[in-house]
Formats: sequence, structure tokens, C-alpha cells
Amino acid sequence: MDVFYGSIKEIKVLKYFVERFPNKDIEFVMDRGFTSYKELLKLREEKIHYIVALKKNSALIPLEFEMSRVFEYRKRNIAFCKIKNESYGFLYLFLDPELRAVVENKFLGKVRLGVLSMGDFCERRRLFGVFGLLSDLDVDAWVVYE
Repeated sequence: MDVFYGSIKEIKVLKYFVERFPNKDIEFVMDRGFTSYKELLKLREEKIHYIVALKKNSALIPLEFEMSRVFEYRKRNIAFCKIKNESYGFLYLFLDPELRAVVENKFLGKVRLGVLSMGDFCERRRLFGVFGLLSDLDVDAWVVYE
């Protein structure tokens, strides 16, 4: 396993792996810091798999979505939905209720301190405990989550 740190440009890392493992069945798992979505289109063309965590403010996360099913992960119930994305493959959205409670409490603290308005709190609340993964893989949601 090769691990690269944030100081290396993501495009260089992708090119390094593609050159190092030509014609291999490889996958990239990238954190929310990844921003070169056009590079994902190139990976998809070359049939290289990827899973990318999305930032909360990503334009790829729809304003409205409905969780459709639930799976258990480490004794936690995780709700999810899987949305087809024509360009990138699939958008997997997950809701962790325990994480939602922690984030909600943190933001209510900001409201109490006057750092955040209640209106802003209510606006942001829809994504508390929700995170998105973008992938070309058409698999069960728990596989991508894990």
C-alpha cells in the first residue's frame, strides 16, 4: 500500500499510480481534500475505480434526497441512499444518527455563544451526520461505506 500526504498534488499521485500499475485492477480512495473531479472522468474512461469523499458544500449533493434503506456498521444503524450520477457513476449518501447528534450539539453551542444564528443552524441542519461518497462502483452501499 502506498500512502501520499496532502503536500503532493493529487494529479501527480493519480498519474504516478496509473503509470506504476498499467493495465492493473486498481482503485483510488480519496478524502474530502480531493478537488480534481475532471480527473475522475479520466479514471472512469480508463476503467480505474474510485471512491471519493465529498465536502459538505459539494454541488454534487442534491438539495433534496431521501434515505431509502439501513444497514448496521459496528453496532450503529446507518441510513443511506444511492443516486445515479451520469458523469461520475454513483453518489452514496449516508446518515449516521450518532454523528448527527454530536454535530447538532456542537452547532447549538455555537448558537448559544452567538457565533451562529438559529437560522444558519436550521439551514445547515439537513446535512448534520450526513456524508457523501462518489464512486464509479455500482455495489451495495455498505461496501462503499466500509
